[in-house]
Amino acid sequence: KVPNGAENINWDLSDLYTSSDDPQLQKDKKEVLAAADKFAKKYKGKVAEFSASDFKELLEEYEAIQDKGGKIGSFAYLQWSTNTSNSAFGKLVQESNELSSELNQKLVFFDVEWLKVDEKKAEVLINDPKLSFYSHYLESSRRYKKHVLEEQQEQIMSAKSVTGRSAWVRFFDETLGAAEFHIDGESLTEQEALSKLHEGDQKIRKKAHAALTETFNDLSRTLTFIFNTILADKSTNDRFRNYKS
Repeated sequence: KVPNGAENINWDLSDLYTSSDDPQLQKDKKEVLAAADKFAKKYKGKVAEFSASDFKELLEEYEAIQDKGGKIGSFAYLQWSTNTSNSAFGKLVQESNELSSELNQKLVFFDVEWLKVDEKKAEVLINDPKLSFYSHYLESSRRYKKHVLEEQQEQIMSAKSVTGRSAWVRFFDETLGAAEFHIDGESLTEQEALSKLHEGDQKIRKKAHAALTETFNDLSRTLTFIFNTILADKSTNDRFRNYKS
């Protein structure tokens, strides 16, 4: 490959975690689950009764839990995207997906209970100055009132997502991550081949287009199956959630 000056440039993810084995990462996994359990014990079954002050406290705790869970998921995915064939990176992605599902199952009661709050009371809370920071979130979330299921049903939907859509999306990413695109005897990754489409030399652009088309054709059966499965999964979810087809 022709050197481009970026061979030794790597993402610095140390603002999140130093590695998959970072003790802080393992600590955060345990802490975020414990925080979710504490949150559910403290607030479950009480959301409709809260004043604006109570609601603000709840939302601050909810936000902190979601932020920590998101931090773990972001690190796992960003690290894995640098090398989708690395089994250790893939393992952490799977663990973070399972963690996200488990967190959602513990916290989903809040969405269900909030959307059951009477419209007049909900409007009062949304317009309360104490909740101004969260007003957009609270208001926009109520658009999904007709499509949110009961708590246990939502938990099932979350649990199945780990082996449903998210699993197929990961398989898609791994498939393209391992794909090779051949131009003038050189084996390129998808992103390297795509970058050739912007070359000033028309001949190089044509070769890149041909290489991309050839590999995508070779993978067409696998990719078509992935797309169709994801669409079928979405169709099932939409039907249960009463979205128009």
